[in-house]
Amino acid sequence: PFNPRNCEVKYNQQTRQNDGHIQFYYEEDASEASYRLNGKMIGGQNIEIDFQRVTNRSQLPIQQRPRPPFASIYPPRSNEDERSLYVTNINPRTTQQDLELVFTGFNVARCQIHPNRSFNQPISAEVRFLSAEDAKQARVHSKDIKIDNNILQFQYSRRNNPLPVVNSTIIIRNLNQDTSIQSINSILNQFNPLNTTIQPDPQSHDGSLMATVEFSSQDIAVLASKFANGQYLKGNLISSETSTVPQVKKWETPQD
Repeated sequence: PFNPRNCEVKYNQQTRQNDGHIQFYYEEDASEASYRLNGKMIGGQNIEIDFQRVTNRSQLPIQQRPRPPFASIYPPRSNEDERSLYVTNINPRTTQQDLELVFTGFNVARCQIHPNRSFNQPISAEVRFLSAEDAKQARVHSKDIKIDNNILQFQYSRRNNPLPVVNSTIIIRNLNQDTSIQSINSILNQFNPLNTTIQPDPQSHDGSLMATVEFSSQDIAVLASKFANGQYLKGNLISSETSTVPQVKKWETPQD
């Protein structure tokens, strides 16, 4: 969606990680890509972006003239959801992960692909964003974008066709006995948890604990769950899921 000119991945001997070197047609594209993608998680890792102007004469320079204006799009109508996009003409080979990757810079809350009975026919999807501005910018930047040789088509979703409801509470499992409410809230601080409790996990066979964390909306809970899943906390690899949790007796935990 940020109109890259070319991309090259190189192995960095010092960091022992791959570095991506991407050039853009316009400086505005490079600046927006850096702003929207820096710190995002791709392939299970948080990426870091440094914006640099090209100084090597052997490389293609960024265009000095301003980027052409984006095509105008109509605002959502009264019966359309300003935070959800309905995406059509998706290649059947395209996965949900592929689609989520396209919108990484626009704060996707949920993404659901609608399967088609015929494998050779294009499929559709609904993508919900954290805000109306996220949805608008995703639509503006993704116009005419091509995935798996199909040009995606976008429109706002109708309000009478919502995505499945997801509870605004998440469950975090495999917590060790030293885990406190403060330590859980610290890793989820960017999502502003409203209420956190810790208790014994009835599904555990090794005495590990579980936590339930409430958020202000379903969308934020989904993002928080994705972020927490696979993190290490107090030496334990934790898992996270969105779910409705029955009330259980509160477990007294140590405070940091």
